[in-house]
Amino acid sequence: MEDLAVLVLLLVPPLGYVLAQRAALRWQGGWRTAGLVPLAGWALWATVVAIEVAHDPTAHNLLPFEILFGAALALTWIGALAVSRRLFARIA
Repeated sequence: MEDLAVLVLLLVPPLGYVLAQRAALRWQGGWRTAGLVPLAGWALWATVVAIEVAHDPTAHNLLPFEILFGAALALTWIGALAVSRRLFARIA
């Protein structure tokens, strides 16, 4: 049972992020631009990881945790944007 809990905790943030990012791509205007910020972050991070791993293959031994942390951070960003978007829609 504990293994299942760990599996869920490791898979939910990345899967939730992917779903939230897909939803953010449907937004219009500045909201869409703000929703694309995590993708730019992922691109920059992937470039840095590729360069560092090419230099030292052991540089990112904790890569799954880096991905988990990045997904949680990006999911928080998109969640905050979604809440702000709803609040501003009510005001306007």
